[in-house]
Amino acid sequence: MVTKQFRFKVGFIGAGNMAQAICQSLINDAFYKPMQIAAFDLSEDRRTYFHNQFGIYISKNNVELADHAQTILLAVKPQVMPAVLEEIKPVIGPGQTIISIAAGISTGFIESTLNRSVPVIRVMPNTPMMVGAGTIALAAGQYAGRDHLNFAKTLFAPSGVVLCVEEHLIDAVTAISGSGPAYFFYLIEAMIQAGIDMGLSAENARTLACNTALGAAKMVTTLEDSPAELRRKVTSPAGTTEAAIKVLDQNKVQQHFIQAINAAAIRSKELGK
Repeated sequence: MVTKQFRFKVGFIGAGNMAQAICQSLINDAFYKPMQIAAFDLSEDRRTYFHNQFGIYISKNNVELADHAQTILLAVKPQVMPAVLEEIKPVIGPGQTIISIAAGISTGFIESTLNRSVPVIRVMPNTPMMVGAGTIALAAGQYAGRDHLNFAKTLFAPSGVVLCVEEHLIDAVTAISGSGPAYFFYLIEAMIQAGIDMGLSAENARTLACNTALGAAKMVTTLEDSPAELRRKVTSPAGTTEAAIKVLDQNKVQQHFIQAINAAAIRSKELGK
């Protein structure tokens, strides 16, 4: 069988913020030239932005894109995924790979909807990809081999840390790292507001909170101590940190955080039904 020659190396169906981060890294790291990339989005504003920002080809519709891209990156909302898959189904064929970043959508669902033995890689990225500091988890479908996984690793490596997991763990990944940046933003919001309430300027409160978060992240990722041990070292008996931790413990903040993360995992499962 003669393998089809594809006009584009990768095509983005959906041109939102995550697709933007991925496209930006591909071009910045010279992984692909702009002429090798295509995109389509229902939003005219997003199509215009991608064309002007990256100089890539903007397809006329999803079908044209899927027909001419060797790797199709599905970056649409989970709710519209079934319709998109039905739309592109007639043009999917040998030599193509599907990569999906849609939360809750399994590789099995994509494979069965397309009704093709097409390699599918499910990806859970997070928004720090936009600054090259993402955490990206990959899971292979039944037709995806080691070569497809290695390709996906290479594709996402410029955007952050990449790891492979079994697909049944993707919902946990979604809850921890996919939604995770929002948890830290939530905490930083609270720290900033506390600083303002105590008389600091908004600018100084933001600087203190953000740089403290950055420093703590560097410590926990570079030092051998566990997070619990690092916390213990800064929590002097009868000191200011201990006073704060006591309030957090009294209000069961750690337990509530675990409950919140579990809720995110449950919602991820629900999105796939």
